Amino acid sequence: MIKWIWKLLYRPQSIWSRWVHTYVLKGHDFWLATTNISQSWYWNNVVKMKNLLLDITGSPAQALQLLEGCSTNLMYNTRLMYDSVKFCNPKVSWHNLVHGKGCHPKHSFAGMMVMHNALLTIDNLMRRGLALVNRCALCEACSEDVHHIFFNCSYSTHLLNYIGIWLGLSLRSFSLFTIAQDFASRRSTCRQRIGFMATIYYLWNERNVRIFKGVKCSVDTLSVKIKKIVHLRLYGFGLS
Repeated sequence: MIKWIWKLLYRPQSIWSRWVHTYVLKGHDFWLATTNISQSWYWNNVVKMKNLLLDITGSPAQALQLLEGCSTNLMYNTRLMYDSVKFCNPKVSWHNLVHGKGCHPKHSFAGMMVMHNALLTIDNLMRRGLALVNRCALCEACSEDVHHIFFNCSYSTHLLNYIGIWLGLSLRSFSLFTIAQDFASRRSTCRQRIGFMATIYYLWNERNVRIFKGVKCSVDTLSVKIKKIVHLRLYGFGLS
């Protein structure tokens, strides 16, 4: 979207730039433009990006300097602009666990959602105003939240204990975040990381299958499925 700002300012003879100056800005300063419901969604997003640039740089002159710095050979460079405006948080301790070598992308994505408490667990759905009965679909005994599913639920505890022994994990706690810290503080094998992330993914998948399809899978059956996936991932990466 910022590229359109660059084009408006540095390609004034383009048809789009001429149209904006004639029918939208009508002689007014672009840096003073505001969003308006009478304008298109696209133009309002360009204005929002303009406001973002001003928030980052502090003034139109500095925003122009940033735009010029993100141009190479009179061409807009998206990567340079992205590196200039992105906000970088410090690395979390569990990044190597979630995004480690060999982990399936969908397993990593599920793990990241879990660590950020962004899964649509029943407690999160209730915060959004949905009237639901908060009951864990796995153990059918307690209320559901991310801490319960991973791994305070009797079903998930049984599964993790079974997979943990198979992976050679010495679990001092069944708290997800304690386990993640343990992974960060000691060397772990690729097999252990892949197995743990696969356990998170298939545990969440089992919860959804129970809710939406009414089909239940035993701990033994689910553990066999996880083992097969781990063996396939290791074989694909040429690991033993």
